[in-house]
Amino acid sequence: MNALRGVLFDWKDGSGHSGGVIAQEVEAVLPSLVKESDHKTVVYNGIIGLLVEAVKELSAEVEALKAHHN
Repeated sequence: MNALRGVLFDWKDGSGHSGGVIAQEVEAVLPSLVKESDHKTVVYNGIIGLLVEAVKELSAEVEALKAHHN
């Protein structure tokens, strides 16, 4: 997951500005979360659960560091 970057971008079709991740970077780490038709798209619903677990891990690590520091 550390290989993924959050980015801001403009849609090629001119439909506006957005934020997300780069499909090619996701594909290198989690290929099942990238679908391809005329272009590659990320299945963001698949990333959400992983992000929840990452936040929980980081929270536990912060709590452990706080306990060790006090």
